[in-house]
Amino acid sequence: MELRLRPATQEELNRPLRIRTSGQEYKKVVDELVRTGEALTVEVPKDRKTPTIYWGIRQTLKKRGLIDEWEITIDKIKNLVIIKPSTISSSIKRFSFPVRKSYSPTKWSFIPVPKAYQYNFPDPNKNFILETNIGELRGHMASGKISVMKEWHKRNNMKNGDVIEFTVIEDKKQYRLDLIKGEKVE
Repeated sequence: MELRLRPATQEELNRPLRIRTSGQEYKKVVDELVRTGEALTVEVPKDRKTPTIYWGIRQTLKKRGLIDEWEITIDKIKNLVIIKPSTISSSIKRFSFPVRKSYSPTKWSFIPVPKAYQYNFPDPNKNFILETNIGELRGHMASGKISVMKEWHKRNNMKNGDVIEFTVIEDKKQYRLDLIKGEKVE
């Protein structure tokens, strides 16, 4: 049976929460949390175990770097997992990943983004703004890559071992892109 999602009721939100560090079917739940940014109740079918659902959602949030942004509680009697925004989440969202191979600025006009971080960007082919060391650039996601980056590549010479860091300025619309030079990663 499929998990049913619905907005959390005020009664469910007013219950004392056992705050746990938060952190996949769980992918659907986390995608909905990221899309709405609001509290959500997961109705767990009777043939499924509520703690298992809790841990699956928690692990998905953790993989996406959202573990500190959500609080999760379980109502075992009603088979519910209640998720709400954390009151202690950071106001600045950053994520980074290592470059795994060298790129020729004459051949490459994109930045490959690992699957675990692609949800941070708007839907494919929707433009967004990147603030970079060479000024503002317009980019978009296509096939897991940020396109329209040829000028940035020419200036920065991205290589194996460097780290690409994004700071979200306006969610799904504007980011700061930094390249942190590093040592070669095998």
